[in-house]
Amino acid sequence: MSTLQETEMEEQFNSMGLQPEIHGAEGSSKTKEAMAASSHDLKEIRIVMVGKTGVGKSGVGNSLLKYKAFVSAPFGISETRQCEFGTRMLEDGNKLVVVDTPGLFDTRKSNQETETEIGICITLSSPGPHVIFFVMSIGRFTAEERDTINNLKHIFGKQVMNFVVCVFTSKDKLHYNQITLDKYIENCPDAVKSIIKECNGRCVAINNVADPVNLANDVEDLLHAVRETIKSNRGKYYTGAMYEAAEKVYQEYLQQIEEEKNKRERELDEKERKLEEEMKEKTQKLEEEMEKQRLKDEEDQRKNEEEKQKLLERRRELERESDIKSQEMEERRKKIEEEMASEAEKNRIEIEKKRKNLELERERQEKEIETKNQKIEMERKRQNQVQIAQDKETELQKIEHERITREAEEEQRRLEDMRLELERAEEEAEKKRLEAIARERTLANEKQIFEAKRKKREQEMEESRKQLEKKMQRLEQIKKQQIEEMRKKKLAAEKEMKRKKIAAQEEIRRKEQELEDERQRFRNEARSRKPVCVLL
Repeated sequence: MSTLQETEMEEQFNSMGLQPEIHGAEGSSKTKEAMAASSHDLKEIRIVMVGKTGVGKSGVGNSLLKYKAFVSAPFGISETRQCEFGTRMLEDGNKLVVVDTPGLFDTRKSNQETETEIGICITLSSPGPHVIFFVMSIGRFTAEERDTINNLKHIFGKQVMNFVVCVFTSKDKLHYNQITLDKYIENCPDAVKSIIKECNGRCVAINNVADPVNLANDVEDLLHAVRETIKSNRGKYYTGAMYEAAEKVYQEYLQQIEEEKNKRERELDEKERKLEEEMKEKTQKLEEEMEKQRLKDEEDQRKNEEEKQKLLERRRELERESDIKSQEMEERRKKIEEEMASEAEKNRIEIEKKRKNLELERERQEKEIETKNQKIEMERKRQNQVQIAQDKETELQKIEHERITREAEEEQRRLEDMRLELERAEEEAEKKRLEAIARERTLANEKQIFEAKRKKREQEMEESRKQLEKKMQRLEQIKKQQIEEMRKKKLAAEKEMKRKKIAAQEEIRRKEQELEDERQRFRNEARSRKPVCVLL
Protein backbone atom coordinates (compact mmCIF):
# COMPACT_ATOMS: atom_id res chain seq x y z
CA MET A 1 0.00 0.00 0.00
CA SER A 2 1.43 3.38 -1.04
CA THR A 3 1.96 6.31 1.33
CA LEU A 4 -0.70 8.36 -0.49
CA GLN A 5 -3.26 5.59 -0.05
CA GLU A 6 -2.40 5.27 3.64
CA THR A 7 -2.83 9.04 4.07
CA GLU A 8 -6.26 8.92 2.39
CA MET A 9 -7.41 6.10 4.71
CA GLU A 10 -6.14 7.97 7.78
CA GLU A 11 -8.09 11.08 6.71
CA GLN A 12 -11.20 8.92 6.21
CA PHE A 13 -10.84 7.44 9.71
CA ASN A 14 -10.28 10.85 11.30
CA SER A 15 -13.39 12.25 9.57
CA MET A 16 -15.41 9.36 11.09
CA GLY A 17 -14.12 10.13 14.62
CA LEU A 18 -12.12 6.86 14.92
CA GLN A 19 -9.16 6.20 17.20
CA PRO A 20 -5.82 6.71 15.53
CA GLU A 21 -4.36 3.72 17.36
CA ILE A 22 -6.20 1.30 15.09
CA HIS A 23 -4.85 2.53 11.79
CA GLY A 24 -1.51 4.18 12.37
CA ALA A 25 1.89 3.63 10.83
CA GLU A 26 1.54 -0.16 11.21
CA GLY A 27 -1.61 -0.24 9.02
CA SER A 28 0.19 -1.47 5.92
CA SER A 29 1.84 -4.48 7.56
CA LYS A 30 -1.38 -5.37 9.43
CA THR A 31 -3.38 -5.31 6.22
CA LYS A 32 -0.88 -7.49 4.40
CA GLU A 33 -0.85 -9.97 7.29
CA ALA A 34 -4.69 -10.04 7.42
CA MET A 35 -4.95 -10.55 3.64
CA ALA A 36 -3.53 -14.03 4.04
CA ALA A 37 -7.07 -15.31 4.20
CA SER A 38 -6.19 -18.98 3.73
CA SER A 39 -3.78 -19.03 6.70
CA HIS A 40 -4.85 -19.99 10.25
CA ASP A 41 -1.97 -18.10 11.81
CA LEU A 42 -3.93 -14.85 12.46
CA LYS A 43 -2.40 -11.67 13.82
CA GLU A 44 -5.70 -9.77 14.06
CA ILE A 45 -9.27 -10.89 14.76
CA ARG A 46 -11.91 -8.41 13.61
CA ILE A 47 -15.45 -8.54 15.02
CA VAL A 48 -18.40 -6.37 14.00
CA MET A 49 -21.52 -6.19 16.20
CA VAL A 50 -25.00 -5.52 14.79
CA GLY A 51 -28.46 -5.61 16.36
CA LYS A 52 -31.45 -3.45 17.22
CA THR A 53 -31.30 -0.46 19.56
CA GLY A 54 -30.62 -1.16 23.25
CA VAL A 55 -29.96 -4.92 23.19
CA GLY A 56 -26.50 -4.49 24.78
CA LYS A 57 -24.06 -4.44 21.84
CA SER A 58 -21.85 -1.85 23.54
CA GLY A 59 -21.87 -3.93 26.74
CA VAL A 60 -20.74 -7.05 24.83
CA GLY A 61 -17.91 -5.03 23.24
CA ASN A 62 -16.78 -3.70 26.63
CA SER A 63 -16.84 -7.24 28.06
CA LEU A 64 -14.69 -8.54 25.19
CA LEU A 65 -12.19 -5.65 25.46
CA LYS A 66 -12.19 -5.78 29.29
CA TYR A 67 -12.50 -1.99 29.54
CA LYS A 68 -15.19 0.60 28.81
CA ALA A 69 -14.47 1.41 25.19
CA PHE A 70 -18.13 2.09 24.27
CA VAL A 71 -20.85 4.12 26.00
CA SER A 72 -23.70 1.88 27.14
CA ALA A 73 -27.13 3.06 28.34
CA PRO A 74 -30.30 1.28 29.57
CA PHE A 75 -33.97 1.58 28.55
CA GLY A 76 -33.43 0.83 24.84
CA ILE A 77 -31.77 4.21 24.09
CA SER A 78 -29.00 3.94 21.52
CA GLU A 79 -25.87 5.77 22.73
CA THR A 80 -23.82 4.69 19.68
CA ARG A 81 -24.50 7.18 16.89
CA GLN A 82 -21.64 6.26 14.55
CA CYS A 83 -19.24 3.37 14.04
CA GLU A 84 -16.75 3.01 16.93
CA PHE A 85 -14.17 0.34 17.72
CA GLY A 86 -11.60 -0.66 20.33
CA THR A 87 -8.75 -3.15 20.55
CA ARG A 88 -6.86 -5.35 23.01
CA MET A 89 -4.19 -8.01 22.78
CA LEU A 90 -5.28 -11.59 23.43
CA GLU A 91 -3.20 -14.14 25.36
CA ASP A 92 -2.31 -16.01 22.13
CA GLY A 93 -0.71 -12.81 20.71
CA ASN A 94 -3.54 -11.94 18.34
CA LYS A 95 -4.98 -8.45 18.31
CA LEU A 96 -8.74 -8.32 18.94
CA VAL A 97 -10.58 -5.53 17.08
CA VAL A 98 -14.24 -4.98 18.08
CA VAL A 99 -16.42 -2.61 16.02
CA ASP A 100 -19.67 -1.26 17.50
CA THR A 101 -22.36 -0.05 15.10
CA PRO A 102 -25.51 2.06 15.48
CA GLY A 103 -28.50 -0.12 16.17
CA LEU A 104 -30.72 -0.76 13.20
CA PHE A 105 -33.99 1.22 13.55
CA ASP A 106 -32.20 3.63 15.88
CA THR A 107 -34.67 6.12 17.37
CA ARG A 108 -32.53 9.07 16.17
CA LYS A 109 -31.32 7.86 12.75
CA SER A 110 -32.98 6.92 9.51
CA ASN A 111 -32.56 3.35 8.27
CA GLN A 112 -30.64 4.63 5.25
CA GLU A 113 -28.10 6.39 7.48
CA THR A 114 -27.72 3.27 9.64
CA GLU A 115 -27.18 1.02 6.62
CA THR A 116 -24.55 3.44 5.36
CA GLU A 117 -22.81 3.34 8.75
CA ILE A 118 -22.74 -0.47 8.63
CA GLY A 119 -21.21 -0.38 5.15
CA ILE A 120 -18.57 2.09 6.39
CA CYS A 121 -17.98 -0.19 9.38
CA ILE A 122 -17.23 -3.12 7.10
CA THR A 123 -14.87 -0.92 5.08
CA LEU A 124 -13.14 0.45 8.19
CA SER A 125 -12.64 -3.07 9.55
CA SER A 126 -10.44 -3.53 6.50
CA PRO A 127 -9.71 -5.85 4.93
CA GLY A 128 -12.92 -7.32 6.39
CA PRO A 129 -14.45 -8.78 9.60
CA HIS A 130 -13.86 -12.40 10.56
CA VAL A 131 -17.06 -12.58 12.61
CA ILE A 132 -20.31 -10.60 12.79
CA PHE A 133 -22.11 -10.72 16.14
CA PHE A 134 -25.88 -10.54 15.79
CA VAL A 135 -26.77 -9.39 19.31
CA MET A 136 -30.20 -10.14 20.81
CA SER A 137 -31.58 -9.98 24.33
CA ILE A 138 -33.08 -12.91 26.22
CA GLY A 139 -36.83 -12.36 26.07
CA ARG A 140 -39.47 -11.78 23.43
CA PHE A 141 -38.23 -11.87 19.83
CA THR A 142 -39.52 -8.71 18.13
CA ALA A 143 -40.28 -7.74 14.56
CA GLU A 144 -37.40 -5.23 14.71
CA GLU A 145 -34.88 -8.06 15.25
CA ARG A 146 -36.36 -10.03 12.36
CA ASP A 147 -36.10 -6.90 10.18
CA THR A 148 -32.51 -6.39 11.40
CA ILE A 149 -31.27 -9.73 10.09
CA ASN A 150 -33.27 -9.26 6.88
CA ASN A 151 -31.62 -5.85 6.41
CA LEU A 152 -28.20 -7.38 6.97
CA LYS A 153 -28.83 -10.02 4.27
CA HIS A 154 -30.41 -7.39 2.01
CA ILE A 155 -27.29 -5.19 2.18
CA PHE A 156 -24.53 -7.84 2.14
CA GLY A 157 -26.19 -10.92 0.67
CA LYS A 158 -27.13 -14.30 2.15
CA GLN A 159 -23.47 -15.43 2.28
CA VAL A 160 -22.95 -13.04 5.19
CA MET A 161 -24.68 -15.62 7.45
CA ASN A 162 -21.52 -17.77 7.20
CA PHE A 163 -19.80 -15.15 9.37
CA VAL A 164 -22.64 -14.52 11.84
CA VAL A 165 -22.72 -15.65 15.48
CA CYS A 166 -25.93 -15.09 17.48
CA VAL A 167 -25.12 -13.55 20.87
CA PHE A 168 -27.83 -13.44 23.57
CA THR A 169 -27.42 -10.87 26.35
CA SER A 170 -29.09 -10.93 29.81
CA LYS A 171 -27.91 -14.49 30.48
CA ASP A 172 -28.88 -14.03 34.13
CA LYS A 173 -32.54 -14.51 33.07
CA LEU A 174 -31.68 -18.11 32.08
CA HIS A 175 -30.16 -18.77 35.53
CA TYR A 176 -33.14 -17.12 37.20
CA ASN A 177 -35.55 -19.42 35.33
CA GLN A 178 -33.14 -22.42 35.74
CA ILE A 179 -32.99 -23.28 32.06
CA THR A 180 -30.11 -23.72 29.64
CA LEU A 181 -29.53 -21.78 26.41
CA ASP A 182 -30.42 -24.85 24.32
CA LYS A 183 -33.70 -25.25 26.21
CA TYR A 184 -34.45 -21.55 25.70
CA ILE A 185 -33.78 -21.83 21.95
CA GLU A 186 -36.12 -24.84 21.75
CA ASN A 187 -38.94 -22.64 23.08
CA CYS A 188 -38.07 -19.67 20.83
CA PRO A 189 -40.20 -18.71 17.80
CA ASP A 190 -39.48 -20.34 14.46
CA ALA A 191 -37.95 -17.08 13.21
CA VAL A 192 -35.17 -17.32 15.86
CA LYS A 193 -34.58 -20.98 15.13
CA SER A 194 -34.35 -20.18 11.41
CA ILE A 195 -31.69 -17.49 12.05
CA ILE A 196 -29.63 -19.87 14.26
CA LYS A 197 -29.96 -22.57 11.60
CA GLU A 198 -28.65 -20.17 8.94
CA CYS A 199 -25.70 -19.50 11.29
CA ASN A 200 -25.02 -23.28 11.46
CA GLY A 201 -26.10 -23.30 15.12
CA ARG A 202 -23.52 -20.74 16.26
CA CYS A 203 -24.98 -19.06 19.34
CA VAL A 204 -23.72 -18.08 22.79
CA ALA A 205 -25.05 -16.19 25.82
CA ILE A 206 -23.40 -13.59 28.04
CA ASN A 207 -24.22 -11.64 31.19
CA ASN A 208 -22.49 -8.25 30.89
CA VAL A 209 -23.12 -7.45 34.59
CA ALA A 210 -21.96 -10.79 36.03
CA ASP A 211 -19.20 -11.14 38.60
CA PRO A 212 -15.64 -11.17 37.17
CA VAL A 213 -15.30 -14.97 37.22
CA ASN A 214 -18.57 -15.72 35.41
CA LEU A 215 -18.02 -12.79 33.02
CA ALA A 216 -14.56 -14.14 32.13
CA ASN A 217 -16.14 -17.56 31.39
CA ASP A 218 -18.80 -15.93 29.18
CA VAL A 219 -16.11 -13.94 27.31
CA GLU A 220 -14.13 -17.15 26.79
CA ASP A 221 -17.26 -18.78 25.33
CA LEU A 222 -17.60 -15.82 22.93
CA LEU A 223 -13.94 -16.07 21.85
CA HIS A 224 -14.32 -19.82 21.40
CA ALA A 225 -17.33 -19.23 19.12
CA VAL A 226 -15.24 -16.65 17.21
CA ARG A 227 -12.37 -19.10 16.70
CA GLU A 228 -14.77 -21.86 15.61
CA THR A 229 -16.36 -19.51 13.07
CA ILE A 230 -12.93 -18.52 11.70
CA LYS A 231 -11.99 -22.19 11.54
CA SER A 232 -15.21 -23.14 9.71
CA ASN A 233 -14.49 -20.37 7.18
CA ARG A 234 -10.87 -21.59 6.82
CA GLY A 235 -9.52 -18.37 8.20
CA LYS A 236 -11.29 -16.23 5.61
CA TYR A 237 -12.99 -12.99 6.46
CA TYR A 238 -15.86 -11.12 4.86
CA THR A 239 -13.94 -9.94 1.78
CA GLY A 240 -14.03 -6.75 -0.29
CA ALA A 241 -15.34 -8.70 -3.29
CA MET A 242 -18.41 -9.68 -1.29
CA TYR A 243 -18.89 -6.07 -0.25
CA GLU A 244 -18.58 -4.94 -3.86
CA ALA A 245 -21.37 -7.33 -4.77
CA ALA A 246 -23.42 -5.90 -1.93
CA GLU A 247 -22.55 -2.40 -3.13
CA LYS A 248 -23.81 -3.27 -6.58
CA VAL A 249 -27.14 -4.34 -5.08
CA TYR A 250 -27.18 -1.14 -3.06
CA GLN A 251 -26.47 0.96 -6.17
CA GLU A 252 -29.47 -0.71 -7.78
CA TYR A 253 -31.41 0.29 -4.67
CA LEU A 254 -30.18 3.88 -5.07
CA GLN A 255 -31.18 3.80 -8.74
CA GLN A 256 -34.61 2.67 -7.63
CA ILE A 257 -34.69 5.65 -5.23
CA GLU A 258 -33.68 7.94 -8.13
CA GLU A 259 -36.48 6.54 -10.31
CA GLU A 260 -38.86 6.97 -7.41
CA LYS A 261 -37.68 10.56 -7.01
CA ASN A 262 -38.27 11.25 -10.72
CA LYS A 263 -41.68 9.64 -10.46
CA ARG A 264 -42.37 11.79 -7.42
CA GLU A 265 -41.30 14.90 -9.33
CA ARG A 266 -43.64 14.02 -12.17
CA GLU A 267 -46.44 13.42 -9.69
CA LEU A 268 -45.66 16.75 -8.03
CA ASP A 269 -45.72 18.51 -11.42
CA GLU A 270 -49.04 16.86 -12.21
CA LYS A 271 -50.38 17.82 -8.79
CA GLU A 272 -49.15 21.38 -9.29
CA ARG A 273 -50.87 21.55 -12.67
CA LYS A 274 -54.09 20.15 -11.21
CA LEU A 275 -53.77 22.54 -8.27
CA GLU A 276 -53.42 25.49 -10.65
CA GLU A 277 -56.46 24.34 -12.62
CA GLU A 278 -58.36 23.85 -9.38
CA MET A 279 -57.29 27.32 -8.23
CA LYS A 280 -58.46 28.85 -11.50
CA GLU A 281 -61.77 27.02 -11.22
CA LYS A 282 -62.17 28.08 -7.58
CA THR A 283 -61.25 31.67 -8.45
CA GLN A 284 -63.81 31.69 -11.25
CA LYS A 285 -66.45 30.24 -8.91
CA LEU A 286 -65.60 32.82 -6.29
CA GLU A 287 -65.94 35.62 -8.83
CA GLU A 288 -69.29 34.22 -9.98
CA GLU A 289 -70.45 33.94 -6.37
CA MET A 290 -69.28 37.50 -5.69
CA GLU A 291 -71.20 38.74 -8.75
CA LYS A 292 -74.33 36.86 -7.66
CA GLN A 293 -73.94 38.22 -4.16
CA ARG A 294 -73.50 41.75 -5.54
CA LEU A 295 -76.70 41.45 -7.60
CA LYS A 296 -78.52 39.98 -4.61
CA ASP A 297 -77.30 42.81 -2.38
CA GLU A 298 -78.45 45.41 -4.91
CA GLU A 299 -81.88 43.76 -5.09
CA ASP A 300 -82.07 43.64 -1.28
CA GLN A 301 -81.04 47.30 -1.10
CA ARG A 302 -83.73 48.25 -3.62
CA LYS A 303 -86.36 46.30 -1.66
CA ASN A 304 -85.19 47.94 1.56
CA GLU A 305 -85.51 51.38 -0.02
CA GLU A 306 -89.05 50.56 -1.15
CA GLU A 307 -89.91 49.25 2.31
CA LYS A 308 -88.40 52.36 3.85
CA GLN A 309 -90.55 54.61 1.59
CA LYS A 310 -93.65 52.63 2.51
CA LEU A 311 -92.85 52.99 6.19
CA LEU A 312 -92.35 56.75 5.79
CA GLU A 313 -95.71 57.07 3.98
CA ARG A 314 -97.37 54.99 6.68
CA ARG A 315 -95.80 57.18 9.34
CA ARG A 316 -97.11 60.36 7.67
CA GLU A 317 -100.57 58.83 7.35
CA LEU A 318 -100.55 57.82 11.03
CA GLU A 319 -99.43 61.31 12.00
CA ARG A 320 -102.33 62.83 10.01
CA GLU A 321 -104.79 60.39 11.62
CA SER A 322 -103.29 61.21 15.02
CA ASP A 323 -103.77 64.97 14.46
CA ILE A 324 -107.39 64.51 13.31
CA LYS A 325 -108.19 62.30 16.31
CA SER A 326 -106.47 64.75 18.64
CA GLN A 327 -108.65 67.59 17.30
CA GLU A 328 -111.80 65.47 17.62
CA MET A 329 -110.88 64.51 21.17
CA GLU A 330 -110.17 68.13 22.09
CA GLU A 331 -113.54 69.27 20.66
CA ARG A 332 -115.34 66.45 22.41
CA ARG A 333 -113.57 67.28 25.68
CA LYS A 334 -114.59 70.96 25.45
CA LYS A 335 -118.19 70.05 24.62
CA ILE A 336 -118.37 67.60 27.55
CA GLU A 337 -116.84 70.21 29.86
CA GLU A 338 -119.41 72.80 28.72
CA GLU A 339 -122.28 70.32 29.17
CA MET A 340 -120.99 69.32 32.58
CA ALA A 341 -120.59 72.98 33.64
CA SER A 342 -124.12 73.84 32.41
CA GLU A 343 -125.69 70.83 34.08
CA ALA A 344 -123.74 71.41 37.28
CA GLU A 345 -124.89 75.03 37.34
CA LYS A 346 -128.54 73.97 36.79
CA ASN A 347 -128.26 71.36 39.53
CA ARG A 348 -126.67 73.88 41.85
CA ILE A 349 -129.45 76.43 41.25
CA GLU A 350 -132.16 73.83 41.67
CA ILE A 351 -130.56 72.46 44.84
CA GLU A 352 -130.15 75.97 46.16
CA LYS A 353 -133.85 76.71 45.52
CA LYS A 354 -134.92 73.49 47.22
CA ARG A 355 -132.63 74.20 50.14
CA LYS A 356 -134.10 77.71 50.56
CA ASN A 357 -137.65 76.37 50.27
CA LEU A 358 -136.90 73.71 52.83
CA GLU A 359 -135.35 76.25 55.16
CA LEU A 360 -138.39 78.54 54.81
CA GLU A 361 -140.76 75.63 55.36
CA ARG A 362 -138.77 74.50 58.36
CA GLU A 363 -138.82 78.04 59.82
CA ARG A 364 -142.60 78.28 59.26
CA GLN A 365 -143.15 74.90 60.88
CA GLU A 366 -140.94 75.84 63.80
CA LYS A 367 -142.89 79.09 64.29
CA GLU A 368 -146.18 77.21 64.12
CA ILE A 369 -144.91 74.65 66.61
CA GLU A 370 -143.64 77.41 68.88
CA THR A 371 -146.96 79.23 68.63
CA LYS A 372 -148.85 76.04 69.37
CA ASN A 373 -146.55 75.27 72.28
CA GLN A 374 -147.15 78.73 73.66
CA LYS A 375 -150.89 78.24 73.24
CA ILE A 376 -150.66 74.85 74.94
CA GLU A 377 -148.66 76.32 77.78
CA MET A 378 -151.14 79.13 78.22
CA GLU A 379 -153.97 76.71 78.02
CA ARG A 380 -152.26 74.44 80.55
CA LYS A 381 -151.87 77.34 82.94
CA ARG A 382 -155.42 78.36 82.42
CA GLN A 383 -156.59 74.81 82.90
CA ASN A 384 -154.50 74.48 86.04
CA GLN A 385 -156.26 77.46 87.38
CA VAL A 386 -159.64 76.05 86.71
CA GLN A 387 -158.58 72.38 87.13
CA ILE A 388 -160.61 71.66 90.13
CA ALA A 389 -163.76 73.17 88.75
CA GLN A 390 -163.30 72.03 85.29
CA ASP A 391 -162.20 68.34 85.42
CA LYS A 392 -164.34 67.59 82.51
CA GLU A 393 -162.87 70.48 80.64
CA THR A 394 -159.39 69.21 81.67
CA GLU A 395 -160.10 65.83 80.21
CA LEU A 396 -161.11 67.50 77.01
CA GLN A 397 -158.04 69.63 77.06
CA LYS A 398 -155.94 66.53 77.64
CA ILE A 399 -157.49 64.90 74.65
CA GLU A 400 -156.94 68.08 72.70
CA HIS A 401 -153.34 68.16 73.96
CA GLU A 402 -152.78 64.63 72.80
CA ARG A 403 -154.29 65.49 69.46
CA ILE A 404 -152.07 68.54 69.17
CA THR A 405 -149.06 66.44 70.28
CA ARG A 406 -149.85 63.87 67.63
CA GLU A 407 -150.20 66.63 65.08
CA ALA A 408 -146.88 68.07 66.26
CA GLU A 409 -145.26 64.66 66.00
CA GLU A 410 -146.76 64.18 62.56
CA GLU A 411 -145.50 67.61 61.62
CA GLN A 412 -142.11 66.67 63.07
CA ARG A 413 -142.11 63.49 60.98
CA ARG A 414 -143.13 65.46 57.92
CA LEU A 415 -140.28 67.90 58.59
CA GLU A 416 -137.94 64.89 59.02
CA ASP A 417 -139.17 63.49 55.71
CA MET A 418 -138.56 66.85 54.08
CA ARG A 419 -135.09 66.89 55.64
CA LEU A 420 -134.38 63.36 54.31
CA GLU A 421 -135.70 64.37 50.89
CA LEU A 422 -133.38 67.37 51.01
CA GLU A 423 -130.45 65.07 51.92
CA ARG A 424 -131.45 62.70 49.08
CA ALA A 425 -131.52 65.70 46.74
CA GLU A 426 -128.11 66.73 48.03
CA GLU A 427 -126.85 63.14 47.62
CA GLU A 428 -128.26 63.02 44.08
CA ALA A 429 -126.58 66.33 43.31
CA GLU A 430 -123.33 64.99 44.80
CA LYS A 431 -123.74 61.80 42.76
CA LYS A 432 -124.23 63.83 39.58
CA ARG A 433 -121.21 65.90 40.51
CA LEU A 434 -119.15 62.71 41.05
CA GLU A 435 -120.46 61.29 37.76
CA ALA A 436 -119.40 64.48 36.04
CA ILE A 437 -115.97 64.18 37.67
CA ALA A 438 -115.85 60.48 36.64
CA ARG A 439 -116.81 61.40 33.06
CA GLU A 440 -114.12 64.04 33.11
CA ARG A 441 -111.59 61.50 34.42
CA THR A 442 -112.75 58.95 31.81
CA LEU A 443 -112.26 61.56 29.14
CA ALA A 444 -108.79 62.33 30.54
CA ASN A 445 -107.99 58.59 30.64
CA GLU A 446 -109.21 58.21 27.06
CA LYS A 447 -107.01 61.11 26.11
CA GLN A 448 -104.04 59.55 27.91
CA ILE A 449 -104.72 56.19 26.26
CA PHE A 450 -104.96 57.88 22.91
CA GLU A 451 -101.72 59.76 23.60
CA ALA A 452 -100.06 56.50 24.74
CA LYS A 453 -101.27 54.72 21.60
CA ARG A 454 -100.05 57.58 19.48
CA LYS A 455 -96.64 57.52 21.22
CA LYS A 456 -96.55 53.73 20.95
CA ARG A 457 -97.27 53.98 17.22
CA GLU A 458 -94.54 56.59 16.89
CA GLN A 459 -92.13 54.36 18.86
CA GLU A 460 -93.09 51.36 16.73
CA MET A 461 -92.50 53.38 13.60
CA GLU A 462 -89.18 54.64 15.03
CA GLU A 463 -88.19 51.06 15.97
CA SER A 464 -89.22 49.86 12.52
CA ARG A 465 -87.08 52.60 11.00
CA LYS A 466 -84.13 51.69 13.27
CA GLN A 467 -84.59 47.97 12.53
CA LEU A 468 -84.65 48.75 8.86
CA GLU A 469 -81.47 50.80 9.23
CA LYS A 470 -79.85 48.00 11.29
CA LYS A 471 -80.95 45.48 8.71
CA MET A 472 -79.40 47.58 5.97
CA GLN A 473 -76.22 47.95 8.08
CA ARG A 474 -76.15 44.17 8.69
CA LEU A 475 -76.63 43.51 5.00
CA GLU A 476 -73.81 45.92 4.28
CA GLN A 477 -71.58 44.23 6.89
CA ILE A 478 -72.49 40.77 5.55
CA LYS A 479 -71.67 41.96 2.09
CA LYS A 480 -68.30 43.30 3.28
CA GLN A 481 -67.64 40.09 5.25
CA GLN A 482 -68.49 37.92 2.25
CA ILE A 483 -66.23 40.01 0.04
CA GLU A 484 -63.47 39.82 2.70
CA GLU A 485 -63.97 36.03 3.11
CA MET A 486 -63.81 35.53 -0.62
CA ARG A 487 -60.66 37.62 -0.75
CA LYS A 488 -59.14 35.65 2.16
CA LYS A 489 -60.12 32.34 0.55
CA LYS A 490 -58.51 33.44 -2.66
CA LEU A 491 -55.33 34.55 -0.83
CA ALA A 492 -55.34 31.33 1.25
CA ALA A 493 -55.70 29.23 -1.87
CA GLU A 494 -52.86 31.14 -3.52
CA LYS A 495 -50.69 30.74 -0.39
CA GLU A 496 -51.54 27.04 -0.19
CA MET A 497 -50.60 26.59 -3.83
CA LYS A 498 -47.32 28.47 -3.26
CA ARG A 499 -46.66 26.46 -0.07
CA LYS A 500 -47.26 23.14 -1.85
CA LYS A 501 -45.08 24.28 -4.70
CA ILE A 502 -42.29 25.31 -2.29
CA ALA A 503 -42.73 22.05 -0.33
CA ALA A 504 -42.48 20.07 -3.55
CA GLN A 505 -39.35 21.98 -4.54
CA GLU A 506 -37.89 21.48 -1.05
CA GLU A 507 -38.68 17.76 -1.24
CA ILE A 508 -36.97 17.52 -4.62
CA ARG A 509 -33.94 19.44 -3.34
CA ARG A 510 -33.79 17.25 -0.21
CA LYS A 511 -33.99 14.06 -2.27
CA GLU A 512 -31.29 15.38 -4.60
CA GLN A 513 -29.12 16.31 -1.59
CA GLU A 514 -29.65 12.86 -0.01
CA LEU A 515 -28.77 11.20 -3.30
CA GLU A 516 -25.68 13.40 -3.64
CA ASP A 517 -24.67 12.57 -0.03
CA GLU A 518 -25.08 8.87 -0.75
CA ARG A 519 -22.98 9.17 -3.87
CA GLN A 520 -20.30 11.10 -1.95
CA ARG A 521 -20.23 8.47 0.80
CA PHE A 522 -19.87 5.64 -1.63
CA ARG A 523 -17.14 7.55 -3.49
CA ASN A 524 -15.32 7.93 -0.17
CA GLU A 525 -15.85 4.27 0.64
CA ALA A 526 -14.68 3.23 -2.81
CA ARG A 527 -11.58 5.45 -2.36
CA SER A 528 -10.86 3.78 1.00
CA ARG A 529 -11.46 0.28 -0.46
CA LYS A 530 -9.19 0.70 -3.50
CA PRO A 531 -6.04 -0.41 -1.67
CA VAL A 532 -7.82 -3.57 -0.50
CA CYS A 533 -8.93 -4.47 -3.99
CA VAL A 534 -5.40 -3.96 -5.34
CA LEU A 535 -3.96 -6.29 -2.76
CA LEU A 536 -6.62 -8.88 -3.51
